[in-house]
This record gives sequence, structure tokens and C-alpha cells, in this order.
Amino acid sequence: QAEQKVRDAEKEAERLEQQQSAEAQRIREDVRAMREAYVRRIDVVDERVSESRAEAARRASEGVHRDQQIDRKLRHLEQRLLYAGSSAVPPSAFSLDGGAYGPEGEQR
Repeated sequence: QAEQKVRDAEKEAERLEQQQSAEAQRIREDVRAMREAYVRRIDVVDERVSESRAEAARRASEGVHRDQQIDRKLRHLEQRLLYAGSSAVPPSAFSLDGGAYGPEGEQR
């Protein structure tokens, strides 16, 4: 009977060891799956951040271009106003940009 108790205890210990080993493997697999999911999420966030930065840079570039166009038009209109009513030749005829604007301020 003592030998049977020893064998039963050994079997129980073996069963518990297998159970713990299986549980440890399941936990490792869960951790790996969670890590992979977080890496995918981080990759998606990183991609969105990159896209947002590219879009912001594009919009900033467009804004600079628009500002430059507006500045040119304002300078042209300012020159026209300065020379309005005078007999002087409007400066656009002598401008460095070769008269980029027509008589109504439209860009050529």
C-alpha cells in the first residue's frame, strides 16, 4: 500500500508537471500573439504618422506657394495703385519678372 501511494504521488506530480508545462506554453503563445498584435498596431500607427507628416509637408508647401502668389499679386496691385492717375509708365513694364501680370492683375 505504501508503494501504491508513492506511485500515485509520482503520477500526480507528473500530471501536475505536464499541466504546468502546458499552461506555461499557452502563456508563451499568448504573449507572442499579443506582442505580434502590438507590433502590427504600432506599424499601422507609424504608417499613419508618416502619412500625416507627408500631408502636412505637402500642405505647408502649397501654403508657401499660395503665399508667394498672393505676395506677388499684392505687390503688383500696390505698384498699380502708386502709379494710378499719374503719367508715369506702370512699373510692370520694367519689372524683373518680365511683366508676369496683365493690366487687370491676372497672372500671365
